Amino acid sequence: MKLYKIWQEVNRGHDTYDSAIVAAESEEEARKSQVDVYYEWDDSENSWMFECRDGSRKKENNYSWAHPDDIKVEYIGEAKEGTEKGVILASFNSG
Repeated sequence: MKLYKIWQEVNRGHDTYDSAIVAAESEEEARKSQVDVYYEWDDSENSWMFECRDGSRKKENNYSWAHPDDIKVEYIGEAKEGTEKGVILASFNSG
């Protein structure tokens, strides 16, 4: 498992994430990390999917983050053995 810093410069207003540290197997997987817990990337839809309270999902723009193509990625190093895949730390700009 590898550690990456990911960041975006597309959505820069209030209630947005600007960066995160994630554990992932690859740079591509890091780009698609679920920084905002209400959204999950779906390759088949080429879109973020919003997780509704009733358990359903709908295709929706994720204004708190950015499309994976717009995510910048920097490899930090190897994760400690046993580190779980996902977001370790995220920077959120509340408004």
